[in-house]
Amino acid sequence: MRQARRTAILAGALAPLLLAGGLGPADASPAFNQRFEGRWVGAGTVQRESDPEPRRVTCTVDGEADAARIALAGTCRAMLIFTRAIGADLAVDGSGTYRGVYVGARVGPAQLSGEVAGDRIELAVRFPEGVGGGRQRMIIENPEGSDRFTLRVTDVVDGQRQEITNLVFERQ
Repeated sequence: MRQARRTAILAGALAPLLLAGGLGPADASPAFNQRFEGRWVGAGTVQRESDPEPRRVTCTVDGEADAARIALAGTCRAMLIFTRAIGADLAVDGSGTYRGVYVGARVGPAQLSGEVAGDRIELAVRFPEGVGGGRQRMIIENPEGSDRFTLRVTDVVDGQRQEITNLVFERQ
């Protein structure tokens, strides 16, 4: 009888949290999302198909975040050759899945979908039909307590997974 009563009390206490989605995966937390808040300056490399070597780029992005969303928007520049707007807008659902859009590719916006694993978000990248074949992966890593995050994109080239973007950002 006591066990049944304790179970009923515990269930009653947890029910509002479960119904509200308050107990999703621990990694997909408001605190994790808040790590992306603020202004960021970064640099790294981007490999374009038409270039024999990766291009060095510098980037600035502004991050906004709350319990259910991460938004990054800014620009990247390669010397004086080009400047491109970049950004990602991700919303997290009650199951801990992040979904959203990446902008910045020459071919147009890409759909993103994935989950948090430790200090990183691992995302599948889906460009417009006929581009890339759905092989791209984006990993955004932001260690707790760090004022730095990395953004890496990989693709399958000649049967091998290769890094095509590697950017490191620091909070300003």
